[in-house]
Amino acid sequence: MRGLFTGASLLLLWIAAALQFTLSPRMAVFGCPPDFVLAVVLPASLLARRSGGSLLGFVAGVLQGGMAGANLTHYAISRAFAGFCGGWSRGMLAEPHGLLVFLHAAVGTLLAQVLFMFLAPPAEIVGYLFATIGTAMYNGVIAIPVHALLRRTVREDSE
Repeated sequence: MRGLFTGASLLLLWIAAALQFTLSPRMAVFGCPPDFVLAVVLPASLLARRSGGSLLGFVAGVLQGGMAGANLTHYAISRAFAGFCGGWSRGMLAEPHGLLVFLHAAVGTLLAQVLFMFLAPPAEIVGYLFATIGTAMYNGVIAIPVHALLRRTVREDSE
């Protein structure tokens, strides 16, 4: 990851972690709150290599787990995996546009949350899965402007 992109990603990640625990529960639609941290990690990983996406996901998991006061392992592994998959899919997509970014964030959220479910099983699995689907759609919408902002920093950083 390059300098300006790294700084912008980390700043957005820090803001997303703060929003995750202050604003996210209030923004729930039909019981599905957005996951701001994943909504930053997934579009950022589209612009990074696999190692950069994994590192960004790991940092996101540590931040999110630390703020939740939970076991960091579950968050760090699931978010690092999502970042790795995002960086891996970078080579498959020529120039991601709105719909591809939406789908990438939605599928990445589903993968991360299902892995999280296996690492730390919730009390009610069916309700968790329905909430995960709603959160994935929500994150897909949030990821589009985040990707546009980060893509602009990558272009400015390479000039």
